Amino acid sequence: MDELRALLDTATVHMYEAWTVLYEIEQEFGPESVGPVVPPTRAHALAETLTDKFDEVMRDELRLQVRLPDRSSVTDKHSAMRHLLQTAEYNYRHYVEGGGLNKDQPPDLPSTSLGSAAIADFINEVRAVIGATSEARRRQQSRRSMQS
Repeated sequence: MDELRALLDTATVHMYEAWTVLYEIEQEFGPESVGPVVPPTRAHALAETLTDKFDEVMRDELRLQVRLPDRSSVTDKHSAMRHLLQTAEYNYRHYVEGGGLNKDQPPDLPSTSLGSAAIADFINEVRAVIGATSEARRRQQSRRSMQS
């Protein structure tokens, strides 16, 4: 159980970190940013960081799939989140590699509010699973102490 909790904690942090990169990208292309074009070095650095973060999220998903039952609600929520990140990573990487750095034509990315909602769904599902397994563990310990 402790291993699963650690994995779920790590998966949550990795999701958050990936979405903070998308938030940075959104800010670079937003109206408050300086200049009409995102500097190429900054755009490429964000693309690399986003790919790295997506890879972490993908590894977390594989670990969850191995440790949880097939079609678990937690893995389903994580998969939905990973799909959003995968779309964002693919679209942004192609945008940058295609020379798209003009703020008048920003990359097509999922909104950060959509990402926040997906993270919240995942966290709520994690809480439900952890709560249910903790309750089962308490009942089992209670039965053991009654038998002693």
